[in-house]
Amino acid sequence: MAPSMPLSSRAVYRQANNRLPYFPMLIGRVAYNLEKCTGLKSPPLAVEHVRSISGTMQAAISTVPVIHRIGDPTLTIREAIILTTDPDSMSLPAMKRIVSRDLSDENDVLRLPHTAELGCTLAGGCVLSNHSSHNAQEMLLDSLVLQVQGLTPGIRHWLMSGHDVWQPDNRIVKHNKLWKSLAKRVPLPSGIKSEEFLVESAEGLKYFGFIECQGLVASELVSVLRTERACTLIASWGDDPTDELKSIARQGWTRPTIIPPLEILKIACRKNVIVYALLGDFDDQERGSAIIAQPQWIEAVFYDS
Repeated sequence: MAPSMPLSSRAVYRQANNRLPYFPMLIGRVAYNLEKCTGLKSPPLAVEHVRSISGTMQAAISTVPVIHRIGDPTLTIREAIILTTDPDSMSLPAMKRIVSRDLSDENDVLRLPHTAELGCTLAGGCVLSNHSSHNAQEMLLDSLVLQVQGLTPGIRHWLMSGHDVWQPDNRIVKHNKLWKSLAKRVPLPSGIKSEEFLVESAEGLKYFGFIECQGLVASELVSVLRTERACTLIASWGDDPTDELKSIARQGWTRPTIIPPLEILKIACRKNVIVYALLGDFDDQERGSAIIAQPQWIEAVFYDS
């Protein structure tokens, strides 16, 4: 069952997706002029969002006639707004998307622990590109963020942050804590930072916290998520998750693999939460981005049902 976007917006969005089957995969960087293409009086909510944030995406904007072949069919668009970090290149890498309704089973998205360990069945979907550049991965993350933001009003994004390795117990570490230490290594997204929660052990110190992100910039997010293994991006709507996020940050978490931390995945079983993950190591032929959530939300994002 689809989320509670106003009926008129949902109807327009559904028509757009039916008209342009590959629209969901491209929306992060290509905002089609759907009024001309389909005769709609107003474009989908997500397209309006692309236009409204285009100034913060640090992208060059050009309006050109364009034909893109992505699999089959060929999409012929009268006019498109192409958002690209390379003004001299108006082409997009070939993309594909994969969906799994149960990530605890064998699948081609991301293998999660058994359902009993998670507390529920989590589904997932990803968009992948055979282009190995960071720009391609930023574009794919853009597309998923915008798809998620189009689900329902009031979507909030949070960067769950922490130290991946134990820090020495000294005055410098205690002074820098979390936000200063992370900011020295990678630019952090703008937003409201939580307090910094200390976890101590015989091995040293770790700090954890979260940022409620404002004005998401994909290049910054990819940089943080690639550099800091303990950082994970999530989206939420409905009930305020702040108290639960604080509870998780007080305990801390570990991330031994590319799978998001178990403690964070479990939130998706208890609340309206979507967890993001980057896919593809430096030597992989394909890179991309994935989202993990309860099955109905994955279906809503990828199929608009």
